[in-house]
Amino acid sequence: MTYVFSGLIGFDRTLDWEGLMEGLGGVQRDIDTPFEGRVHALGADYRLHEPAPWERDIVAAFSRSAGNSPLIGLVVECFGGLCEQRAVLWRGGERGRSWETSRQTPSALEQALAEAGHPVTSPRMAFLERGFFDFDHVANMRRALALARSNRGKTGENPSVGCVLIDARGELIAEAVTAPGGRPHAEEQTLEEAGSLAEGATAYVTLEPCRERSTGEMSCSETLIAAGVSSVHIATRDPHPKGAGGLDRLRAAAIAVTLGTCKGAADVLYQDFFTRVRDAGDAPES
Repeated sequence: MTYVFSGLIGFDRTLDWEGLMEGLGGVQRDIDTPFEGRVHALGADYRLHEPAPWERDIVAAFSRSAGNSPLIGLVVECFGGLCEQRAVLWRGGERGRSWETSRQTPSALEQALAEAGHPVTSPRMAFLERGFFDFDHVANMRRALALARSNRGKTGENPSVGCVLIDARGELIAEAVTAPGGRPHAEEQTLEEAGSLAEGATAYVTLEPCRERSTGEMSCSETLIAAGVSSVHIATRDPHPKGAGGLDRLRAAAIAVTLGTCKGAADVLYQDFFTRVRDAGDAPES
């Protein structure tokens, strides 16, 4: 099932929502819609889909910081209260009751709101009825960076890279992070999962896809070309001798390349890797 919206809804604006979004790779949006003029919801949109353990850990830690203030994890397919929804209530870091509804009322969200002490009496839920959320280039790259952070320190001498693949409608096709030990690379895992759906898609990669590999296998830049992606967003360049030049190879294959999306965050993430590469005689395998 493909979900078009996912995120957390909370009722305390003083919490570190921006920090949560950085960890999960999402974008923070104030829904700012009053529930009967009493409660405002803070919408935190991110591509949750089926949450991975590292995502659940981040949400649990955020919930602990919120104390007894309720948080509602929500996943919606389609529009408004009559669509398929999954909702779960979090309090004090504990995942509590959950609901699942399919084209019926009260919806999962309505039931979760009532359990949280913020019932909705209006038949309309305007912030959901707006429809599809538009995830932009920054949001997609932030998701790739969050994936990269999730395996940081687990990928041996290779950097932990995140890759997210988005189709022309803005739908998530596949995503991956460099595997523990450093292989397989993020791009090859993502493209393998996507299969033929990768053709014409846009890839978001946190580090320049490698130009060549010491193992002699197909490089990540070659894999992206062979998959037929139409464009690639790269957060920052790879200074490694075998990594550098992947960007030029992509452009030579008539693939549109954008460099520098979320560069600052990527440079911070890879600071240790850049230092190792620049130290003579200490270059990781590609």
